[in-house]
Amino acid sequence: MRDNNRGYTLVEIIVVLAIIGIALSIAQLSLSNIFNNKLNGYTKEFASLIREVRVNQMSYKSDYKIKIEISNNQYYIKELKGDQEVDGKTIKLPSGYELKYEDTTGSISPVGDGMEISFSSGSGSVTNGAGIYYITSTNSKKEGKIKLSSITGRVAIE
Repeated sequence: MRDNNRGYTLVEIIVVLAIIGIALSIAQLSLSNIFNNKLNGYTKEFASLIREVRVNQMSYKSDYKIKIEISNNQYYIKELKGDQEVDGKTIKLPSGYELKYEDTTGSISPVGDGMEISFSSGSGSVTNGAGIYYITSTNSKKEGKIKLSSITGRVAIE
C-alpha cells in the first residue's frame, strides 16, 4: 500500500513561521539602528558646522554665517563668508528629513528658506538664529536636537 501524504504537518508550519518572525524582528531592529545612526550623524555634522562658523567669526572677524536653503524638499545648510559659499561646507539633508526651529519664545516652526545663523565677532554670542534646531526623520519620527544659546553661543546636542 502507498502512502500519499506529501503535505507538511502543523508543527513544521508553526516552526517555519516562528523562524520567519524572529528573522523579521531582527531585520527591523537593524534598520531602525541604521536610521538612528544617520540622524545622529546629521545632527552632529550640523552642530559641528555651527561651532566652526562661530570660531571663524570670532577669529577672523569676517562675516561668517550659516544660511539654510530649501530646494526640492531638501535642506541645504551652507557656511557663507560674506555672500560666498565656503567650498565643501554644505550639509545636504536628503528627503525624509525635516529641519524645525524653536525660537527663544518657545514656538516651533519649520525652518524657512533663507534663514540665517550668525554670531558676534567679539564675544561669539548669537546675533541671529538662537534657539533649538530639530532634525527629524519623517520615517522613524525620531529627532536630533541642537540647542544654540543666544548669550554664550554655546552649541549643545541634546
